Amino acid sequence: ETLDALAPQLSGHQQLYYVPNGVERFADRGNQRLRWRRALGLTHSDLLVVGVGRLTAQKNFTRFVDAVILANRQLPVHAVIAGPDMGEGAALQRRIDAGELPADRIRLLGPVPDARSLIAAADIFMLTSDYEGMPNVVLEAMAAGVPVISTQVNGIDTLLRKDVEGVVTPHRVDALATALLTLARQPLLRRRMG
Repeated sequence: ETLDALAPQLSGHQQLYYVPNGVERFADRGNQRLRWRRALGLTHSDLLVVGVGRLTAQKNFTRFVDAVILANRQLPVHAVIAGPDMGEGAALQRRIDAGELPADRIRLLGPVPDARSLIAAADIFMLTSDYEGMPNVVLEAMAAGVPVISTQVNGIDTLLRKDVEGVVTPHRVDALATALLTLARQPLLRRRMG
């Protein structure tokens, strides 16, 4: 999408090359999963959804929180959001509190020293941004073998094949919650996508 938008401005060039981002594969998922679940007080069978990023309007973690609240009406889902507060943290916490869920269902962790290890501990990674370039956190989730749910952001179609590595949804809470419930109820599908 970005390349298509820039092409008219670059018309004097003979060839354009697209060089995607890359991340290292994550080899130690089992140990990280156990470590983080212990730290969060979760059992092996608790479903954990992770979001990582700066707490900004662009990342739209309000949509993340609302989708998890909606999903929790049908089945227990635990979720954590990790990243520095850039002005949205207090509003997010109020939204979480208003959701009337048990205190351990949605937690804001703040920045964590190694977000990749937290991503590796997830059952599902969820990106709810309004816009992105090519989101490295999605690449990190894929490298850790974690299925991804993402809003339709720039670059996501080059990363995720529909219903193969993850699920791409419109920018709607109900669509995210539906995708979350679908993956939550189908561990074999999560394993195949991861």
